[in-house]
Amino acid sequence: MIDQPTITDGVVWLTPFTHADGAALGDFNLDDDHRRWFDQPPVDPDPAARRRHGEEVVERWQHGWTTGEELTFAVRLAADGEAIGMAEPGPEGRAGISYSIVPAHRRRGYATRAVRLLSDAGLAELGFRGIELRCDVENVASARTAERAGFVFERIDPDAGFFEHVEGWGDGPRGERVYRRLRARSTG
Repeated sequence: MIDQPTITDGVVWLTPFTHADGAALGDFNLDDDHRRWFDQPPVDPDPAARRRHGEEVVERWQHGWTTGEELTFAVRLAADGEAIGMAEPGPEGRAGISYSIVPAHRRRGYATRAVRLLSDAGLAELGFRGIELRCDVENVASARTAERAGFVFERIDPDAGFFEHVEGWGDGPRGERVYRRLRARSTG
């Protein structure tokens, strides 16, 4: 079992998701960009169904922390504030990070802060040797976030991305930009 830490820089808090975050999480898919980049199916028009779905996802993520399989954080602007996004590393020694911020809080540097905090913690405290960040070749906002968070562009992986729910993108693989950040080597 892995105890989920709270990580903060005093502006952004990465905390566990709670059952109370179900409605906010269920509503993440109301955003067209979120649905596109995370290849999500059409949104359920029923707010209660979206909330239930969000609560189920929260339960899965909470369970993921107990097994070490999914290490997902809520992004908040206060330790007990509403969830404005999510960030998650993978459980392997060479982890990946995915992230999303709701539209009302974009373009304020919160995603960059979250990714930097999570990658710093992953490399220093969670034992990752390196962290990889991938985004669709057209996802310029995620690419800029990666660069501002200290990731270095490595390559384009031309056939890595597969989309099932994005209209016009299901006919074959798509390219992904690959960024990497490695643990600094000790010089002693």
